[in-house]
Amino acid sequence: RENAIKNTGKPAVCIEKISIDDTSTAYLTIYFPVKNDDEMTGIGMIGIPVDSPMHLDNEQKYLPMNDKGMPDTETGIWNSSSMLASLHKEIFRPAHNGGDTTAVLMNIDNFAKINEEWGKFSGNIVLSEFCQLIMTHLRSSDLFGKWSEREFILLLPDTNLTTGKQIAKRIGSAIEHKQFSQVGQITASLGVATYRKGEILEDFIRRL
Repeated sequence: RENAIKNTGKPAVCIEKISIDDTSTAYLTIYFPVKNDDEMTGIGMIGIPVDSPMHLDNEQKYLPMNDKGMPDTETGIWNSSSMLASLHKEIFRPAHNGGDTTAVLMNIDNFAKINEEWGKFSGNIVLSEFCQLIMTHLRSSDLFGKWSEREFILLLPDTNLTTGKQIAKRIGSAIEHKQFSQVGQITASLGVATYRKGEILEDFIRRL
């Protein structure tokens, strides 16, 4: 695992089982590169206990993650590590009350072009304004944060697919009608999916 992170510079996320005195506990473990001025100086690790009986049969289960797994300083929203942990905890919590869990994956269209034409500083302002706009449309139970370098994810607990699509449509319309500083109007691509019982997290994210 450590060699893979050193070679790729990307984090690794997995479910690991630790057994002590015949008691097994599942942990969501996030290994991430520690960098200083883009130079990798070490490997960090975060372990979060999770209730996930369906994963305890395996010693280790790797999950997808594309961001640095470190606090996001550009936007002030939840970083990808926090969102991954929250998503896993939500869909695998024992008392789900029969409610659906829906997620919305967002990507700003042509963001690389914004950086090229207006500069990275303007691009960061667009990111900040984008996140502030999304936050105004959240309910008290919703969670919003980064998923990868330029992707964002909105977690909607106890929300079915129909309602999730309505929320995504309102957010998409709000983005299209907002005048962002310097760059004006932008658009974003939004994918919506509802968790299917028994589905592994990787398959759920792939459907977004």
